[in-house]
Amino acid sequence: MTVKIMKYKAIIFDTDGVLVDNYQAWLAFDRQFLAQYNVVPDDAYIAYCNGRSEEEVVRWVKEKFKISDSIEKITESRQDYIKDIYQKYSQQQKNAEELLKKIKASDFKIALASGAKLWMIETILKRFNWGQYFEQVVSSDHVNYCGKPNPEIYLHTARLLGVKPEECIVFEDSENGVVSAKNAGMTCIGYKNIYINDNLSRADFIVDDLMDKKVLEFLNI
Repeated sequence: MTVKIMKYKAIIFDTDGVLVDNYQAWLAFDRQFLAQYNVVPDDAYIAYCNGRSEEEVVRWVKEKFKISDSIEKITESRQDYIKDIYQKYSQQQKNAEELLKKIKASDFKIALASGAKLWMIETILKRFNWGQYFEQVVSSDHVNYCGKPNPEIYLHTARLLGVKPEECIVFEDSENGVVSAKNAGMTCIGYKNIYINDNLSRADFIVDDLMDKKVLEFLNI
């Protein structure tokens, strides 16, 4: 009898841009937020912020644009609109729930690992009734507000799942996220978000549909 050995034991999803479509809402907010400082968000701004924690973004914005307001004031000024992004404007990414259902019916462990704050992730899980799919939910709050491309958020998630990094498959849509996953020693599937022109070349392969045949065959689901 031939015994099939499965290399992978866990699948870890990024949230914004992979499972959730809210890029346009974030861009509208960034334009409004930065306008008060006479700054226009460009590609470099977007590339830096993707996958970072809120704390990292605020510190970077203050330093880069030489804003005199305190960290606390900048953070407070962002909160109401960010709440609206997650409570009102975020939508499910195409085929996100279909993929989650198929993976849940398999033997894989499933987790979320996002640079967003925990309350943002929990808002999404509640809105879409997605809590049922995930064994672990990890935010930058759990790793000392350290976002991507630092690999710690993925390494921490693997530890919580009780698996080795090389046993994990990550879905990511940003360059920071892909670098984070690969530096953690994980396999990474790059999701080509139509709104973001990030460099995903370090991903093991790239798709533009979460239910792409390559994904289903690779996961054997």
